[in-house]
Amino acid sequence: MDSSSYSLITPPASEPITITEAKAHLRVDTPDDDTLITSLIKSSRELCELYTGLGLLPQTWRLLMDKWPTVQNDEWWDGLRQGAFIPTVKKELLLERSPLVSVSTVKTFEEDGSGAIYDSSNYYVDPSGGRIVLKASSSAPTGSKSINSVEIVFSVGYADASNVPGAIKLGILDLINFHYEHRGDESIRASSIESESVHNIPVGIRNLWNPYKRRKLG
Repeated sequence: MDSSSYSLITPPASEPITITEAKAHLRVDTPDDDTLITSLIKSSRELCELYTGLGLLPQTWRLLMDKWPTVQNDEWWDGLRQGAFIPTVKKELLLERSPLVSVSTVKTFEEDGSGAIYDSSNYYVDPSGGRIVLKASSSAPTGSKSINSVEIVFSVGYADASNVPGAIKLGILDLINFHYEHRGDESIRASSIESESVHNIPVGIRNLWNPYKRRKLG
């Protein structure tokens, strides 16, 4: 089974919530917990990004795929399959991080470790749809390497904190407050962004974020 994986290359240089905003939301006016609050801002933003699939501020990601995705074309007649399963190259690839800003490179790799740039004239970048679309006349990027033969480097993120949707920021502030109130509780690890932590996000915060959640298309 072919696999794919995303990894962060360049993290955001700042946070969408300032410590001043966080402390005002928490009604904290002393510097005693500044270090803790700063760490909660970061971990809450990371949990938001993990839950929604968003990159809130400018950041660069790498997608590695064993091969460009395909779909199975099945021919059926009277309930019986006629012929073999024929894989067809998908013309579009929906990236699982958004909002998409740009695609830096698409690269393929051979078994000997050598790589080649897949020319950008072969595809369109659709920021509004968060996708890469192959041109009608283009073949999919392919390399002979059996794993991670296709690499895509791309950038996502709102231009600055003022462009991050208000509901997203409110949810982050509420999550900071939730973790601050439960600091020291062993059942809640505010600094963790393991997948299980996503399920610990309060429902009210999820409801704020759900309209922005990235949904993968078939």
